[in-house]
Amino acid sequence: DDDGDPLLLLDAPTRRRCEAAAPAYDPVAAAAAEHFREISQRTHCIFAKQASLWGSHGWQEDATLEDNVRQSLPALRRFLLATTKDEVDIFVVEVVGKDFFASLSEFGRTVWRVLKVISDDDPKGIHALNSSLAGQTDKGWIMSYGGLPLFVLTFCPLYPATHSRHMFGTNPSSCFMLLQSGVAFQDAGEFNLSAE
Repeated sequence: DDDGDPLLLLDAPTRRRCEAAAPAYDPVAAAAAEHFREISQRTHCIFAKQASLWGSHGWQEDATLEDNVRQSLPALRRFLLATTKDEVDIFVVEVVGKDFFASLSEFGRTVWRVLKVISDDDPKGIHALNSSLAGQTDKGWIMSYGGLPLFVLTFCPLYPATHSRHMFGTNPSSCFMLLQSGVAFQDAGEFNLSAE
């Protein structure tokens, strides 16, 4: 009986593409995960303090934002497999450079650029950011990757201490995007997690 197998959340071709991914670094030991842990340990959210994190590839200043994100895509594909088996909670993407969050508008563009690279690599081929509804969560759109819904949480130094995304003065040259699989919320109540 395979009904209880969480890997069935990924269709067979998508699962094979994810299994074939070979990260060039250890996402568990990534600096991005360690840097975000400094924030998560100070937050009032009890779940954040206990979350298991994987991180993006180390930032390379001589590469574009898009090329930096591409370095993490094999690990993100492996994250899909791990999250369906409850082995990890969050994938942390760290973007280094104050120009990427010079204003909240610029930070929004940075988030879009990161998500676009991820969407373009979608191992299932859904390409969530190519939808005419992309970004319009009020109209039912949700980010997905490999057919799994992803909740995207963003953090940058611009958020004040009164905001839930405040960074407590840590890593003042970085901003973060957290990707959390909707699989983690399947038993949490009534909401539609369809990525298609």
